[in-house]
Amino acid sequence: MTVFTRLPRTATAAAAAVMLGLSGPVAAQAQADPSAQPPVAAQSGVDVSDGQLRTFISAATDVQAISEKWQAKAAGSDSAEEVEEVRKQATDEMVGAVEQKGLTVDEFNAISQAAQQDPQLKARIVAMIQQQQ
Repeated sequence: MTVFTRLPRTATAAAAAVMLGLSGPVAAQAQADPSAQPPVAAQSGVDVSDGQLRTFISAATDVQAISEKWQAKAAGSDSAEEVEEVRKQATDEMVGAVEQKGLTVDEFNAISQAAQQDPQLKARIVAMIQQQQ
Protein backbone atom coordinates (compact mmCIF):
# COMPACT_ATOMS: atom_id res chain seq x y z
CA MET A 1 0.00 0.00 0.00
CA THR A 2 1.43 3.36 -0.99
CA VAL A 3 0.66 6.41 1.10
CA PHE A 4 2.11 9.01 -1.27
CA THR A 5 1.60 9.54 -4.97
CA ARG A 6 4.71 8.99 -7.11
CA LEU A 7 5.76 12.32 -8.55
CA PRO A 8 7.43 13.17 -11.86
CA ARG A 9 11.07 14.21 -11.68
CA THR A 10 11.20 17.16 -14.08
CA ALA A 11 10.92 20.59 -12.54
CA THR A 12 7.90 21.63 -14.60
CA ALA A 13 6.10 18.39 -13.87
CA ALA A 14 7.07 18.73 -10.22
CA ALA A 15 5.41 22.13 -10.09
CA ALA A 16 2.23 20.68 -11.54
CA ALA A 17 2.37 17.79 -9.08
CA VAL A 18 2.72 20.23 -6.21
CA MET A 19 -0.37 22.09 -7.32
CA LEU A 20 -2.29 18.89 -7.88
CA GLY A 21 -1.98 17.42 -4.45
CA LEU A 22 1.54 17.09 -3.16
CA SER A 23 0.59 19.14 -0.16
CA GLY A 24 -1.91 16.44 0.89
CA PRO A 25 0.10 15.19 3.88
CA VAL A 26 0.77 18.75 4.99
CA ALA A 27 -2.87 19.65 4.40
CA ALA A 28 -3.95 16.65 6.45
CA GLN A 29 -1.88 17.93 9.37
CA ALA A 30 -3.46 21.36 9.12
CA GLN A 31 -6.93 19.85 8.90
CA ALA A 32 -6.37 18.15 12.24
CA ASP A 33 -7.12 21.57 13.75
CA PRO A 34 -10.67 22.40 12.62
CA SER A 35 -10.21 26.05 13.60
CA ALA A 36 -7.27 26.44 11.18
CA GLN A 37 -8.27 28.46 8.13
CA PRO A 38 -6.27 29.48 5.06
CA PRO A 39 -5.08 33.09 5.12
CA VAL A 40 -7.73 35.60 4.08
CA ALA A 41 -5.54 36.75 1.18
CA ALA A 42 -5.68 33.29 -0.40
CA GLN A 43 -9.42 33.06 0.15
CA SER A 44 -10.12 36.45 -1.42
CA GLY A 45 -8.00 35.91 -4.53
CA VAL A 46 -5.46 38.62 -3.62
CA ASP A 47 -2.23 38.23 -5.58
CA VAL A 48 0.64 36.24 -4.09
CA SER A 49 3.94 38.08 -4.34
CA ASP A 50 6.87 36.71 -6.33
CA GLY A 51 8.80 36.41 -3.07
CA GLN A 52 6.04 34.29 -1.54
CA LEU A 53 5.99 32.11 -4.65
CA ARG A 54 9.77 31.60 -4.55
CA THR A 55 9.46 30.54 -0.91
CA PHE A 56 6.54 28.26 -1.78
CA ILE A 57 8.49 26.64 -4.63
CA SER A 58 11.47 26.05 -2.36
CA ALA A 59 9.25 24.50 0.32
CA ALA A 60 7.35 22.42 -2.24
CA THR A 61 10.62 21.06 -3.61
CA ASP A 62 11.59 19.97 -0.09
CA VAL A 63 8.15 18.47 0.50
CA GLN A 64 8.45 16.50 -2.74
CA ALA A 65 11.86 15.11 -1.73
CA ILE A 66 10.52 14.13 1.69
CA SER A 67 7.50 12.47 0.10
CA GLU A 68 9.69 10.41 -2.22
CA LYS A 69 11.97 9.41 0.66
CA TRP A 70 9.12 8.13 2.80
CA GLN A 71 7.22 6.54 -0.08
CA ALA A 72 9.42 3.43 -0.12
CA LYS A 73 9.12 3.06 3.63
CA ALA A 74 5.34 3.21 3.42
CA ALA A 75 5.28 0.70 0.58
CA GLY A 76 7.39 -1.71 2.64
CA SER A 77 5.21 -1.48 5.72
CA ASP A 78 3.54 -4.70 6.84
CA SER A 79 0.59 -3.32 8.78
CA ALA A 80 -1.82 -0.43 8.89
CA GLU A 81 -0.15 0.70 12.11
CA GLU A 82 3.25 0.85 10.41
CA VAL A 83 1.81 2.76 7.46
CA GLU A 84 0.21 5.23 9.85
CA GLU A 85 3.50 5.72 11.70
CA VAL A 86 5.36 6.30 8.43
CA ARG A 87 2.66 8.77 7.35
CA LYS A 88 2.97 10.62 10.66
CA GLN A 89 6.76 10.80 10.44
CA ALA A 90 6.60 12.01 6.84
CA THR A 91 3.98 14.62 7.69
CA ASP A 92 6.00 15.88 10.64
CA GLU A 93 9.07 16.18 8.43
CA MET A 94 7.11 17.97 5.70
CA VAL A 95 5.63 20.43 8.19
CA GLY A 96 9.12 21.12 9.52
CA ALA A 97 10.44 21.73 6.00
CA VAL A 98 7.63 24.15 5.19
CA GLU A 99 8.09 26.04 8.45
CA GLN A 100 11.88 26.12 8.02
CA LYS A 101 11.34 28.01 4.75
CA GLY A 102 9.36 30.66 6.63
CA LEU A 103 5.83 29.61 5.70
CA THR A 104 3.11 28.31 7.93
CA VAL A 105 1.34 25.13 6.90
CA ASP A 106 -1.79 27.22 6.31
CA GLU A 107 0.10 29.61 4.00
CA PHE A 108 1.69 26.71 2.07
CA ASN A 109 -1.66 24.97 1.66
CA ALA A 110 -3.44 28.21 0.73
CA ILE A 111 -0.95 28.91 -2.07
CA SER A 112 -1.21 25.32 -3.27
CA GLN A 113 -5.01 25.45 -3.26
CA ALA A 114 -5.06 28.84 -4.95
CA ALA A 115 -2.75 27.52 -7.68
CA GLN A 116 -5.11 24.62 -8.26
CA GLN A 117 -7.99 27.04 -8.79
CA ASP A 118 -6.19 29.90 -10.56
CA PRO A 119 -4.57 29.01 -13.91
CA GLN A 120 -2.68 32.33 -13.96
CA LEU A 121 -1.11 31.65 -10.56
CA LYS A 122 -0.21 28.14 -11.62
CA ALA A 123 1.39 29.51 -14.79
CA ARG A 124 3.44 31.99 -12.73
CA ILE A 125 4.74 29.15 -10.57
CA VAL A 126 5.63 27.00 -13.57
CA ALA A 127 7.38 29.97 -15.23
CA MET A 128 9.41 30.66 -12.07
CA ILE A 129 10.50 27.03 -11.91
CA GLN A 130 11.52 27.07 -15.57
CA GLN A 131 13.59 30.22 -14.97
CA GLN A 132 15.45 28.42 -12.19
CA GLN A 133 16.59 25.66 -14.53
